[in-house]
Amino acid sequence: MLIAAALGYFALGPYMITRTPTSGKVSSSDLGFFTRNVFESKIFAALATLLAASIPITSGVIPDVLSGNGGELISDFTDIFMSSKFVSVATVDISILTVLVALLIPEDMERRGTEPSPLTGLATLLLPVVGPCIYLLTRESLEE
Repeated sequence: MLIAAALGYFALGPYMITRTPTSGKVSSSDLGFFTRNVFESKIFAALATLLAASIPITSGVIPDVLSGNGGELISDFTDIFMSSKFVSVATVDISILTVLVALLIPEDMERRGTEPSPLTGLATLLLPVVGPCIYLLTRESLEE
């Protein structure tokens, strides 16, 4: 649990705040080996999307909502959010990262020569974790 918290905003936040945004097109030859072969891979994007989409199912959220326990689910979350510092920090963490990703996706679209779409950012905000993964799966490939 501590590793997950350490890899969230507290690890990425300082980098994201101090980084210099890039502009203009980028080609795949400008990327490092790992980024070019893993993070740009549609297989990686598909696996990440499947993993992200499985979260509401495996955590019991969708079954609870479908069985009519959505209100109880929200009440339980509110209780644990108020009583657990870890849950509060993790919730704020994922919220900040969701907004950050929604702001970074248009920059990535420009680098790929695609016109940024406000709908992409909106989908990212409405579907935390799953939205960015779907973007990875559907985005244009970088030119060679």
